[in-house]
Amino acid sequence: MQLNIYTISHPIIELLSNSTIYNSRDESNAQFYYKHIGLFLLYEVLRKQIKIEKIYVKYTYSIKDLCLISPCTKNCILTNLKDTYSMLGDIKILMPSIEIINVKYDNYKLDIIDKTKLLKLQEKYNNLKILILENNLKNDTIINLIDNLKNENKILIKDIKIACITSYYEILNKLGKIYPKLVIYTTKIVNIYTK
Repeated sequence: MQLNIYTISHPIIELLSNSTIYNSRDESNAQFYYKHIGLFLLYEVLRKQIKIEKIYVKYTYSIKDLCLISPCTKNCILTNLKDTYSMLGDIKILMPSIEIINVKYDNYKLDIIDKTKLLKLQEKYNNLKILILENNLKNDTIINLIDNLKNENKILIKDIKIACITSYYEILNKLGKIYPKLVIYTTKIVNIYTK
């Protein structure tokens, strides 16, 4: 397995991920934990990818500086909103330029991806970066999605990243054999045989 796996070990992220993994009974607290872990997880993944440009506006008696996200690179999150909506709650407020595309699965197979929206983004931006966001990376649906992006949309593996709270060793092993250059961010790797 030659994957580039980054296990995020920030203390706040570890506390939040443990709360989402082991305390999933209390629904109101679970929403709180997912919301915050989503924000921290996206921060960790996107911090090196997003470029900020400073713009200085000169007024008559002062200068004001503004920080804007560079329009050269477009970031797109592909996710099943049914599962990850609470994780993405504030991301559009903080980064309105990020695109979120819903991916639907039917019986663990890729059913629908909003292909027209993705194609328009590809036509408009030469440098499109894809982030696949999952709660748990545990089955072959992710492989189907990456195959679809690579073969039908001609997106390079170097432009695809995966972020998840937990990932299972078995699926990481499969991904490593098929896509050894893939980059994955996770808070915890679980051995399926011990669960």
